Amino acid sequence: IFAAISGRSIESNEPPGSAEVVLFFWFRIMCSTLALTAAIFVTIVAILEGKTTMFDIMPPVASLGMTLGLWLLIGILEGTHLAVFAAGRLTIEERRYGSTSWSQRSCRILLEEKNEHNLANYMLGRQLCVTAYFFAIARSTTMHVEDEEDNVMGVHDVVQTVFNTGILGAFITTIIASLMWQFLASAFPLTFLATPLTHLLVWVCLLVESTGICQGAWVLATLQKKLFGFRNDEKYIGTAQHRAEMAKE
Repeated sequence: IFAAISGRSIESNEPPGSAEVVLFFWFRIMCSTLALTAAIFVTIVAILEGKTTMFDIMPPVASLGMTLGLWLLIGILEGTHLAVFAAGRLTIEERRYGSTSWSQRSCRILLEEKNEHNLANYMLGRQLCVTAYFFAIARSTTMHVEDEEDNVMGVHDVVQTVFNTGILGAFITTIIASLMWQFLASAFPLTFLATPLTHLLVWVCLLVESTGICQGAWVLATLQKKLFGFRNDEKYIGTAQHRAEMAKE
């Protein structure tokens, strides 16, 4: 759907499969889609009925709105780091071709040599934001039914016990707020970065990291680098710009 909207095509690197392989492929997609649809429906019903672990002071409608908003934010954050890494493999000219001013700004902030630490800073801030959002999502999507209350949609007690583990919320979040966006970002990195919201979240993550709350990660990473002798990829394969110039020669 995203490819159709953006006017881009998706090319597969896999050869055409046999009829059995194609049938099994679409059978799995159908099963996953049906399971996802059912999980979303049951979870929304539980949220609106107030049968989740969300705090009582939060109205059900507000809880649903917060959940949908957090799914969107997590998805963009999950996809942005893949899009940035994919853009980092391109030359400066390739990043400029066909991209918008927003994607160019994000790439300049995170990928230019004078801002060499910004990418790592962004990753630290991004991870803290994603982790915090996951905790909030878990609170709003994990079901909890009091002893005197009816089960969600009148399901059997055993089924309700499974629902109470939070498995439905984890299943939905994995697909809706993580994998889907990562697929999009890896296939269309510059298009994914070409929105003001993506650029704004880049700055939010850098701001979160600037508080210093995650600085311990630098210490542990430096120890590993010293211990195992890690070197930057550019030491082995050069930069994308250098490889492009070598190919021209």
